[in-house]
Amino acid sequence: IPTQLEGLRAEWVVLNGGANDLSTGCTCSSCGAVLDRLISDDGKQGAIPDLVANLRARGSQVIWADYYTAPRYAGTTCEAPYQVLEQRLGRMAHADAGVTRVDLDDVFLPDDLSLFAADRLHPSQKGSARIAGQIAPLLAR
Repeated sequence: IPTQLEGLRAEWVVLNGGANDLSTGCTCSSCGAVLDRLISDDGKQGAIPDLVANLRARGSQVIWADYYTAPRYAGTTCEAPYQVLEQRLGRMAHADAGVTRVDLDDVFLPDDLSLFAADRLHPSQKGSARIAGQIAPLLAR
């Protein structure tokens, strides 16, 4: 992601990430090392805070779109690492007024399959509209 944003100067940058790292890097167990590489317990160190700090230094406001619990993982051991990631992202956002964390769990319920594509992981059109509905008002501030 950092190389994709190289040289970008924008008023707002909307990001999310980490799920693939957790689902492949630790297969939902023993995720401490992967989580720590992404973002430290205090939310101040790691690949995610480094990326956000770089964007903030360029003058961007950052919205971090936090993951929702997908039906594929709801109620399994895979849910726990995502909850830890969410807590750490919250600490990062709390420390910087220019970073806003949008908790997509507020609009996604894992038992509403209409929000998800056939893979029960990615959002459907309806789910994508809910994500946009959470983020668009923040961009209009």
